[in-house]
Formats: sequence, C-alpha cells, structure tokens
Amino acid sequence: MKNVNCLEGLMCPKCGQQDRFIIDAITSITLLDDGVDKYEGAEFDGSHTAGCPSCGWNGTVAELNVPSISVTFNIYTPLSLEMGEADRSGWWMPGEWLYEEYPGSDAFEFDPEDYDPEEHATVHDAIVEWACSILNRNGACHPSDEPVDNARWWSTEDEVLSYAEGSTIGKQFHLNMPDEVRERVNLILKGM
Repeated sequence: MKNVNCLEGLMCPKCGQQDRFIIDAITSITLLDDGVDKYEGAEFDGSHTAGCPSCGWNGTVAELNVPSISVTFNIYTPLSLEMGEADRSGWWMPGEWLYEEYPGSDAFEFDPEDYDPEEHATVHDAIVEWACSILNRNGACHPSDEPVDNARWWSTEDEVLSYAEGSTIGKQFHLNMPDEVRERVNLILKGM
C-alpha cells in the first residue's frame, strides 16, 4: 500500500522498504529534573541524516525520495525559432497534458512495490530497468551532457504539433534519482 502521510514519496534506496526510517531531526522539549515534560514536534529537511532499520543503509533524507522522472517541454513556431526562443514551455504529463506551472507531481514515479528480489538483484537494478523502459518508450535519445554518464536529462526529437502553423514540440526527461542509478541509466541508453 502506497504511503499518503508522513512517509509519502519515501523509500529506502537500498532495500526499497517504505515503512519506517530513522531520521536525526531537530526538536524542542521542555526538560525537567525528572524527565521530559513537553515534546514540541520535530523538524528536518533533505540534508538531515537518515537510516533504514531494515537493511542498515545510511544517508540523507533527500536520498529517501522515490525515484521519478519529470518531463518538461518546449514548443517552437517559425517565428519563435527566428527569435531563438520557445513559443511556449512548461511541464508535460502522460496523456499529452501541458502545464505552464509545475503540476504538483512528476510525470513518472517508481513504485517500490514493483521491486521483486526474484526479478532484480537490487532495488537499483529495478529502477534502472524502469527508467530505461520509460525513456525508450517515449523516444528520449539525446543526453544533456557529455560524457554521457553525467547527463541529468534526455531529450526527444522535435515532433510536429501543427503542420498548418509549423509548430513543433520537444520534451526533456529529467532523471530524479540517485547519481549512481542515473549514471547506469545513461550508460545503458548510450549503448555502453
């Protein structure tokens, strides 16, 4: 079952569990001679230390984010190309939905429940297969950087939106995942 409260969007990057994490947070307490009188909540951000009690992984809260792929787009018209800029840009979602503002979630999110240790040796192997499948299926073929293992996103060839207007759309698939996983995806897509 997918988490919808405090643990929404979090998973252990090593074993994939989503049920509990150890986080070094900042808290306020009222301390008396005989113990704690009042607990006033806890605060943490992506830079705080985190751990997984299931497998012993240690890292930061930011590393607990479920891997995802966000997709941006640029629409060009003949006039905008002459001016050297996009006519329109924003966020793309499956179903060909185009948003000027971030829609509140990424286009694709890895489902930790899809990780099966009998099919993949590690969670990273499952994420790599998932990401490569999405990128290949959507025609993402141009890396953002060279050498390719440093690429942060992959772009598609521009597609015609309207022959009458001469407008085209290009999409960029941004890899929001641990660096070592992103590097493996990049090398596979480049055929290395």
